[in-house]
Amino acid sequence: MTVTRLPTRTPGVPLTALLVTGGVSGVLIGCAMAAATSTPGLVEASTAVVVGLPLARMAITIAALITLGLALLPFLSAGSPSGRRFAVLSSAVWASAALTCLVLEVATVHVGHPIDLALVVGYVGDFRTGTALSLVAGGAVVNLVVAAVGYRLPGRVPPAVPVIVAALTLLPLPPSGHSFEAPTALLAIGVLCLELHVLAATAWTGGLFAVVVLLGKRRDLLADALPRFSSLATVCVFLTAVTGMASAGLHLVVTPGVTRYEALVTTQYGLVLLCKATCLVAVGLLGAHIRFRLLPAIRERHRTALVAWVALELSVMGLAFGFAAILARSPVLG
Repeated sequence: MTVTRLPTRTPGVPLTALLVTGGVSGVLIGCAMAAATSTPGLVEASTAVVVGLPLARMAITIAALITLGLALLPFLSAGSPSGRRFAVLSSAVWASAALTCLVLEVATVHVGHPIDLALVVGYVGDFRTGTALSLVAGGAVVNLVVAAVGYRLPGRVPPAVPVIVAALTLLPLPPSGHSFEAPTALLAIGVLCLELHVLAATAWTGGLFAVVVLLGKRRDLLADALPRFSSLATVCVFLTAVTGMASAGLHLVVTPGVTRYEALVTTQYGLVLLCKATCLVAVGLLGAHIRFRLLPAIRERHRTALVAWVALELSVMGLAFGFAAILARSPVLG
């Protein structure tokens, strides 16, 4: 099997930097909102832990979307360059971020105590967030092995395997960070909405990242892959919006003492949620511009400003992921 070599220069590093910068900005803005609504006299973890935890969650998200996006690439363009080498790196970051997040979660429970292996193991066994993070770390290692085998032995790993492994690794964490009391039926709907929301947003952003990084300078391949991705993105955008609204609405409905509409502007959860929703609307508009204004020219293999527009879209999406990391630990009443 012939493996297409990557272009000598790709926009991978600057696009990754923009994603991370957007995510860090979202986390810092959300943390500032949380500090403004903190409860006086309540013993809390150190600032490093309070800020580091959502940063670690944001790193998990970005590493996951890059891994899944690279896995989707063969389905978008049969002649695409192999992204397995990059997938090895993103999987390693995914596993490291999950383990870092696990240690920081333990620090929020055992405030002021030195963290040792016994405390971490106990947290994994006693708390579902700990169990979820351990599963994510293990799944990320499996992703790393699959990507490494695919890189060293081209053609030996079926294209569907990396997609399935990456998608399964995404599943444990979302419900663990959004706990709420609800009847069984509503709880099942809430979990389903969360999982679909995360999967759709990850596939959407990761697919866009992979297509532009690996195919952005290959007009022939881009003209084939981007229309296919555009169809996938349309479905993902719809799922992300619908499941996001359903999940947020369900949180507000089942939380006692919360007036749904007032909570959007009177609680930290509501304000961060509005910030995230604004980002998603902006990303949708940017995606529409690429689909309706740039895609026709790309089909004709003309030069366009695709990378610049995608850079802006990924920056805003990174900001949304940063807000999402804050929401994962924000009580509705907070």
